[in-house]
Amino acid sequence: MKSRKKNQPSQLRIGNGVPKHVPLSGRTPEVVVRDGVALLQLNVEGLTKAKINVLTHLAQAHAVTAILLQETHYKDRSHLKILGYTLTACTEIEVYGTATFVKHHARWSAIAVCPENSLLEWTSTEVEGVTIINVHKPPSVKMDTTGLPYFSRPCMYVGDFNCHSTTWGYRSTNASGKALEDWASASGLNLLHDQATRQFPLPQMKHRHKPKPCICKPGRAVTTSHHPGAFSKVPA
Repeated sequence: MKSRKKNQPSQLRIGNGVPKHVPLSGRTPEVVVRDGVALLQLNVEGLTKAKINVLTHLAQAHAVTAILLQETHYKDRSHLKILGYTLTACTEIEVYGTATFVKHHARWSAIAVCPENSLLEWTSTEVEGVTIINVHKPPSVKMDTTGLPYFSRPCMYVGDFNCHSTTWGYRSTNASGKALEDWASASGLNLLHDQATRQFPLPQMKHRHKPKPCICKPGRAVTTSHHPGAFSKVPA
């Protein structure tokens, strides 16, 4: 019987035949659960079949209500499919792109999508009574908060803001981070703290995970969120 070569990584599995040794190129999937609603967020840096398999397993294993992805790299929504979930909103930009999926049988309604020429991508979907805004700001774009939608009802802004601030773990605050902090404060939004998130580090990550904000607006206890970015009117 041949033995495995020394230092060769084993093909660990996380259930249902899905290999854990799968490249999720840049980020760490994270799940936060509040009041029975769970969101899974990830800057997927190119959605592939292998990544969809891992996300599907994590979503099913942790009873995720909605999956929010950034940088899908798909301009054709026909490729945006996750078993057990409905695509409720997306921005179809080949270079970046976002997608929001909601679990079958969950209550949801699509609200709005950013203008087609917007440099700041976002979509909004009401899920189980809470408005979820999926946000992506490219790293090279300066944060212009006038491009973000405002909601007076319970809501959560979740995504990859690419804004640096000591408030959410960076060593320094840049102009985009300051702009986002000021906007969140003026809008009555609360930062969703990282202690509430669950991270799922997987092998073959090309980049170290970087801290991002999570924000929500109070109203009825807000639901869930992930790490690469979320503000809401309720904590998360």
